[in-house]
Amino acid sequence: MNTDTGTGAGRTTPAAEVHHVLPLGHGSTHDFTNLRSLCKPCHSRQSALDDDRWRQQPRVYTY
Repeated sequence: MNTDTGTGAGRTTPAAEVHHVLPLGHGSTHDFTNLRSLCKPCHSRQSALDDDRWRQQPRVYTY
């Protein structure tokens, strides 16, 4: 799993949350290649950016 200690935001914070690079609702899995560990502030920012990006894409539903 790729890790991030929050250094991109100008600080060093232990990674505490897991982010899906490709959202589960768009056909991804919990595979390690699709995961990044992020600190809480970085995860919140990344999720907000992803929400805007993926909102335009059709969702994939699997049963």
